[in-house]
Amino acid sequence: MTLQCLSAVDPIARGHSKTGRLLRRLAEMFTQFLPADGDVQQEVLQYGVDQSLQTFREGDDAVSWCAAVFETGRYPGLSMAVKAALSVFHGPTVESSFSLMSEIIDSKSGSMNISTLSAMQTVEHTLLTRKQTAVEIFKREDLKLIKYAEFC
Repeated sequence: MTLQCLSAVDPIARGHSKTGRLLRRLAEMFTQFLPADGDVQQEVLQYGVDQSLQTFREGDDAVSWCAAVFETGRYPGLSMAVKAALSVFHGPTVESSFSLMSEIIDSKSGSMNISTLSAMQTVEHTLLTRKQTAVEIFKREDLKLIKYAEFC
């Protein structure tokens, strides 16, 4: 749902009814960043029909277009919600984290304690960096001889 809501930030989608619903939902996700006295729901409605905003065409720079909308000052709550959403870190590190999580978390482990998850990630990261399997490190006959410090 978060990615669907973020897709509504695309200036080409402005004015569509579904875009308005998604932008309102996006604002609900980031309420802690919004001004207490603002009415973001009303801002979303006005933003969708505002004819005074520059027309966005395919190939235009979306970041520049959004910056121009922010600078008008007419949509402070919506602008803050969009800035908060777009400031979420992204990139290869996040993608690899999702890959790592999919190997650890399944539908049955939704209530896993964070310390357990952290321990599992530490073990998996250590195994990956050593290019070894747990079986190779913890052979049955060597188990009593391995010191904890050697593993970490």
